[in-house]
Formats: sequence, structure tokens, C-alpha cells
Amino acid sequence: MQNNKSIQIIFLIIASIILTYLLTPILFFFLNKVKIAQALEIYNINFTFQAISNGYPKIWLSLGITFGICLIALTALVLILKTKKSQFGEARFANNNEIKQMKLFNDRGIIIGKYKGKFLRFGGQQFVALGAPTRSGKGVGMVVAYLEKGYSLQSAIFCDTGFEFDEMIEYIQKIKDYLKTNFSTNLVILDSSHIIEKWAFEKPIIRGKYEGRKRGFPRTLGVDYCTREAKIKPIREFVLNLSKKRFSTQMLIGYTANEVQKGRVSSLDYARAVYPLNEWGWNEQECGDFLKKRGIANPLYEHFQRTGCYMCPKQNKQSLRSLFFHYPKYWEKAKQLEAKAMELNCLNKTLKIGKSLVEYEQEFKQEGKPLFAEYDEMEYEDVCFCK
Repeated sequence: MQNNKSIQIIFLIIASIILTYLLTPILFFFLNKVKIAQALEIYNINFTFQAISNGYPKIWLSLGITFGICLIALTALVLILKTKKSQFGEARFANNNEIKQMKLFNDRGIIIGKYKGKFLRFGGQQFVALGAPTRSGKGVGMVVAYLEKGYSLQSAIFCDTGFEFDEMIEYIQKIKDYLKTNFSTNLVILDSSHIIEKWAFEKPIIRGKYEGRKRGFPRTLGVDYCTREAKIKPIREFVLNLSKKRFSTQMLIGYTANEVQKGRVSSLDYARAVYPLNEWGWNEQECGDFLKKRGIANPLYEHFQRTGCYMCPKQNKQSLRSLFFHYPKYWEKAKQLEAKAMELNCLNKTLKIGKSLVEYEQEFKQEGKPLFAEYDEMEYEDVCFCK
């Protein structure tokens, strides 16, 4: 960083000298009251050198004033360009000196990356904000274990999408009290309850083949508006309100050791991501066992392998079966959303592609209620931010 500043200063001085050499004649003619026509006849590219060599009057005064003006003008220009905000943000990789200054080549601390074969670890006492959602065993288990290890955590975050189970809201309140009582840590609940329905049934698609149509249910694959608008954006705004300076905040990401080893990483553009579960070698089983020992496991796991919004299209068939048999209130709400999507001729009319909840209901009734919970594999890649 210091080297960059030195280079900038040298550049400004050299550029100012060049401009001074070229522009000094203008001020020289002005101070000596030379008429424009006469000045044009006299001027040439070597005039400044000739004036100095021959000791023309006021040449040194002209040089000094011109150099000062050029230096101030160039410095102001550099500062303006430096502070100009990019429309989409800016980022670059830190160099070796910057990494050393941040003391990331420590032997202890949370692994946050790798540089030239060396692990980068964060072991400072700065506040850390939780970026992973605290709705599942991974998120809550990571937060509690992180705090038990003596690290500080400014805030944990939960986004209330408006499509939560009552049991989930009660559980989050329990965890909020637990974190406050045991660690003096806040669990912040961000209200996103108005966003998903607005994007599903009110805001039309504004470009492309389906311009003008309503979206309906989120897409099954990839990150769609529900994740982007109701979770990613509110969390991003919350973190940047903590510190306007990008990447000054550490965010815990609840990716398991298996997920990280398979190459899953966060694409945060505003905070530094850390992966505690990966460093501890924890997967979902370890998180679940950890919470059960402390009596703070999520009760929804009695019927679901994974938790999320009751109308999430990424849930598998077993999750839908559990929703139908154990949570009929939310099953009916999901059916009402499908009916609304069909009435508005939305692009995605059903929760699951190619099959309505009414059809699933007929199938589940014929099968009957299972005696034991049998979790099948996810039908699609688990890419949902809320899982």
C-alpha cells in the first residue's frame, strides 16, 4: 500500500513538471503583457528552455506558479477519480504486503482463504456478523459453537420471508433469547414478509420472451427472486449499514466441510466470508448432535430433513409428504398460492414443475400416512440459500 502511494506521488510530480514546461509560456506572456498575436509568433515547443537560458523577466515566477497550479489540478483530478463510485462496485485481490498488514498469516484462527499455498486465518477481536441464515441446524449450530469457542459475534441474522412455519418463528425467538442470555449477542430478525408475494403476483417481468407476465412461484433450480430479494439483498444492506467500508466485516458462512471440499464458496462482494464448519470438520450430523446436547434443536427436524419456507419449490417429495400429513394448515396455504398463480396465468403456476399440489394430495392419500420417516434424496441440487 505504501509503495502504491509513493508511485502516485512520483507520477504527480513528473506529470506536473511536463505540463509546467508546456504551459509556462502562457503565464509568462500574460505577466509580461505580451499581445496574443506577438506571443503566437514567438512561441515554440522549446520556449521555456530558451526563456530560462536567456534569463527572460518573470520566467521563474511563471514556472513556480504554473507548477503549483498543475500539481494542485492533477492531485484534485486523481482524488476525484479515486472517490468516484462504480455502478457495480469494485474489488481486487490483496497483495502479499497487504495480507501481512492484516495479520492473516496466523497459525490460529478461522480459515478464510489461501494464498500461495498458505492458509489465511482470521484470529482478531473485530466484530463478526453472521451471513448464513440461522433457520437450520447448520446455521444455529455454527453460531453457538463459534461463540462457545470465545469468538465475538456482533449479530446473527434471520430473514422472515412471511412464509415461515409458526414453529420456526417460535424456535428463532428461543434462539434469540438463548444467544442474548448466554453470549450477549443479538439475533436480528429482518422483515422480508412483503417481498416474495409482491414479486410473485404483482411485479411483472419487464423484459424478454415473457415480458408483462407475472412470475408466480420461484424457479426450482438456481437462485431466484425469493432468495435474491428476500434474503441476499436485506442481509447485504444490513451488513453495509454496520460498516460502509466493503470487506471490513467478517461473515460466517454455514457451508459444511463436505460442501467446501467440493468447491462450494460464497460470492460475497461486500464482506469477507469465513467457513467455521469447514475448519472444524463439521457436517450436518455434527451440527444436529451439537444442538441436541444443548436442548436447542429445531423441532421441525422431527418431520423434515431440511427446513425452509413451506412453499419452497426446492423441497423434495418427502418434504411435501410431511407437509401434507403433519402441517395441513400450510399445505392449504400452498394450494391457495397455486390457485392464485393459475388464476393470474403466471409463468410458474405450480410449486413443483409439471405437477400440482392437488395431484400430489391425491397421491399421498392413496399411499396413506407413513409409519416412519423415510428421507429420499433431493430431486434437485441443493442450491437454496435458505437451506
